[in-house]
Amino acid sequence: MWKHQLLRPGTGEQPPETSHLVSFFLVMVYWINHHGLVMQARRITSGLQWANGAVLFSTSLIPFATAYVSETHLAPFPTAVYAGLQCLCGITFTVMFRLIEKQRDDKAFRQIAIIQRRWNLVAVTIYAASAVVALFSPIIATALFSVISLAYVVPRFPERRADT
Repeated sequence: MWKHQLLRPGTGEQPPETSHLVSFFLVMVYWINHHGLVMQARRITSGLQWANGAVLFSTSLIPFATAYVSETHLAPFPTAVYAGLQCLCGITFTVMFRLIEKQRDDKAFRQIAIIQRRWNLVAVTIYAASAVVALFSPIIATALFSVISLAYVVPRFPERRADT
């Protein structure tokens, strides 16, 4: 039977559709930022293709990790695995960002890139810390990586015109 509540009454459990919505939201956040970043590339190189593949692969694991956390009711180890995956996604995104950054020498991009590079480092650091924190307090870890995910909802790079 389809449940339309965020929590099952009297159990505090999340139904599977909540896990699906969380996964969809996170994959969408990565996709929007991925799309904005790829549009900044001047050329496609083999290194960029491999980095892109790493981003897509790590992002494709999000639904599995989300389901694992949901099925184990936010247990410490699954939450740490989830945080570790978010860290991996952040690292692969940062590698792709750095490869694209090397292609660009225009001032407008460089100004945005300085902020983005720092923000990516902060995000990866918080994701890594939340993996450790999850072993002691899954709720605090979830709050940490949720804040980072929400901060990426608005992409940092504006759409680039086809003629630039």
